[in-house]
Amino acid sequence: MEEVIQLLDMHLVYDSHELIDNKLAIHVSSNRIAANCPYCGQPSSRIHSIYMKKFSRFARTRKQSDYLFVKQEIFLCESKLYP
Repeated sequence: MEEVIQLLDMHLVYDSHELIDNKLAIHVSSNRIAANCPYCGQPSSRIHSIYMKKFSRFARTRKQSDYLFVKQEIFLCESKLYP
């Protein structure tokens, strides 16, 4: 399963899977420990928030038969460039 998840995004890690209403639900999370600010480019490892994304349609199958839950961290820029 880990290899399949890596094909979607190299920063995703397989956590678990379950059946929800006879549909396969795959839970993954990001393994990033830092990210660059899109405005100033400075790296940050300070987590601002964590949220869960739910995808219910896969591009290849074009049907709503399975779910992909992605736990994603949002990093906070610590640059002094912002007031």
